[in-house]
This record gives sequence, structure tokens and C-alpha cells, in this order.
Amino acid sequence: MKKQLLYLIFLFIGLFVTNTYSQNINATLTLNPYPSPYLNDWENNPAALGSLTIFNNSRTGFKIIIKASVALHGTGEVFTSVTNPIQLNEQAVQIINNTKLISIADASFKNNEYKLKVQQSGRLLEGVYTVCLTIENINGAVLASNVCSDFTILYPSAPQLIFPANNDSIESNINYPTFQWTPVIVPPAYQIKYTIRIVEVLQGQTPSQAISANVPVYENNQLMTNVFVYPIDAFPLETGKKYAWQVQCLDQYGLPATQNQGRSEIFTFVKKKLLLHLTQNLISLDSPNNNEAIKTNTPKFSWSFTPP
Repeated sequence: MKKQLLYLIFLFIGLFVTNTYSQNINATLTLNPYPSPYLNDWENNPAALGSLTIFNNSRTGFKIIIKASVALHGTGEVFTSVTNPIQLNEQAVQIINNTKLISIADASFKNNEYKLKVQQSGRLLEGVYTVCLTIENINGAVLASNVCSDFTILYPSAPQLIFPANNDSIESNINYPTFQWTPVIVPPAYQIKYTIRIVEVLQGQTPSQAISANVPVYENNQLMTNVFVYPIDAFPLETGKKYAWQVQCLDQYGLPATQNQGRSEIFTFVKKKLLLHLTQNLISLDSPNNNEAIKTNTPKFSWSFTPP
């Protein structure tokens, strides 16, 4: 009985070793150095992050499981994930894209603060990341390990103000000027709104101080496009006064959608003073003279015209 048991154990070990040896692979992880930060892209866009190239040296078909560890520099490991079994065929080279490689929806987060921010915003936090993969067969034998690569998450650029240009002057007769800035490009499922803030710059203030401290002349946080016409029912912009304006982009959760906390730079403009231009009289009165006494009931009036 003992001999039979030992025989079965050695037979199992022999089959396990033989099978593992026959499942000989190498792998290369190629990542976009600056991928999309949005989880929606990672799950639906095969080119959002990158791909794993597997070189199947055994030329046999078998199933593998990929374990991923994702670390944020300065924080450490933030989450891990494990794929469902993936069938490799007999082809020498096979490519697995990011939609099958890392599932953030099923990930196990190691940092609760990081997890909360990712779930609230729907995107990874900014920073430099390292991804390391371990590839195993379905029996748990390691076929490849320390398959690593780095990537950097950068949020989209903040809105850039276009018009009125910085230090611009608006004509005194333009009561409802148009404001324009560059749009922020995000995935379709990601909702953003713009907030425009216009304040008067008081004497001795910098534009930044005015934006931070002064009560807005006008503010609107429900703008859906990057062009805005000053409304007729808003507080009138006064001639001769200096104004500062800024735009901020927020997502559907009220979180900044871009770099710099979603805020653009600050521009200023002045509404010109109304100038009355006195022009030379083109018509001269000839007769009667100024303050002349009239001695007839039928005076004669005459004048002359001088072309400009």
C-alpha cells in the first residue's frame, strides 16, 4: 500500500514537472509612458495602457493566470489584480492588451485612501507607477516573474484663456463681451462643467488677490461649453474699471478634472472709458452776426459750409 502511494506521489510530481517544463514562455510588458488616467479607458480601450507580449517557446496550448502588482512611487503598492484563466494557443507570439491584463474593477486595493479617491474620481491619481506581472499556469507554477514596466499618470492640461486676452481693453460700447478658453478633452462617459469667475481688481491688488478675496461681479458654475457671452441680466461691467477672470474645470463629482486643480491662469481686462470727440464745426453762421440788433421785420439769414 505504501509503495503504491509513493508511486502515485512520484508520478504526480513527474507529470507536474514535465508539464511545467513544457510550458516554457518569455514575456515583455510594453506600456504607454503617459496613458489615459481614466478607468473607463482602461476597461474599454485596448490601447489605453499597453500590452503584454508572450513568447510561447513550447508551441503548445495551455492556460495561464496573470497576477499584477501596481505601485505608486512614494506610496508603495496601491492595488493588485488577478486575471481569469487565459488560453494560449500554439502560436509563437501572442499579445494580451490592457482590457484583459489588469482589471481595476476587480482589483484588491492595499491603500484605502487611494482606493477612495480612485472610486470617487474614476481615474488613477497623478504620479509615476510601476507594474510588475507574474505569470502562472493553472496549477500555480510560476512561468515568468518580475515582468515590469513604468508609466506616468498626468491629468489633462487646465483650460487656457483665449479671449479677452490678458491686459486687453474692451470697447466702451461692448456691454456683453464674449469669453473663450480652450476645451478640456475627456472620455464621453466623463462629465465636466466649467466655472467662470469675474471680479473687479481694486487699487493695490494683484489679479490673484482679487480672484481669491473679492466678491465676484459675475460667477457661473454650470457652463457646458468653452464659449460664454456675458449675460444681459448680470451686473454691468463699468467703464474705466479693471477686471480679472478665471475658469475652473470640475468633473461630475465636483473634483478638479485637470492639472492645477482644474484652474486656468488669471487674465485681466479693462473696459475703456467713453470718450467724447469734439470736432470742428462744419457750418458757420454768417448773418445776422452774433448779438446783432435786427432793424427789419424780414431779416436775412445766411451761413456757409466748410467741407471736412
